[in-house]
Amino acid sequence: MKKVILLSAAILLCSIFVNAQNKMVHEIGFTVRSLSEGFGLRYKIGNEKNLFRLAGFKIYQSEEDRNSLSSPREDKRTNYSVSIGYERIIPIQDQINIYAGPLASISYSNTTIDPKNPDEFITTDTGKAISGGIILGLRYNFNKHLSISGEITPNYTYRKSTIEDENPELPLEEKTIENYSSGFYFRNNLANICFAFRF
Repeated sequence: MKKVILLSAAILLCSIFVNAQNKMVHEIGFTVRSLSEGFGLRYKIGNEKNLFRLAGFKIYQSEEDRNSLSSPREDKRTNYSVSIGYERIIPIQDQINIYAGPLASISYSNTTIDPKNPDEFITTDTGKAISGGIILGLRYNFNKHLSISGEITPNYTYRKSTIEDENPELPLEEKTIENYSSGFYFRNNLANICFAFRF
């Protein structure tokens, strides 16, 4: 976490230096990935063509009772993430532009599956992940201050998770899993919409 904070600070300082001769642009946005699952805050700094971004504390929290299943259970999920990135802006029309650039992020997640059956295990999956990818976005500007944008972030992710199976009558079982994944994460990314204020 300390390295991410230092890297973020370095990027912001570089952006200030690079844009010292240009009109500085600041942008604060509220991001929604799913009305039932996630939200976050995003800050950008740069000029009309280049923006550096820091998005923090995107929080996904949900509880679901799956009583329709043959074996009813309760699922609880929580996820926190921090990301930094760079955007190159390409105007399409006066009010519309596209943007693209690199993105890096770290995240923490926790998922608990409770089968609501004393004879079955309560499974807890705690994971940490780091990913790198690209930003592909489209922005519509209502005016010089307000805008709405949507984006996807195809990426490559490394995740390490610890899975615990707990049952009051049996010893605690624990195992660690490491995996890599890449591609378009449609559930998380196609619903990534940001409402922003620029000043």
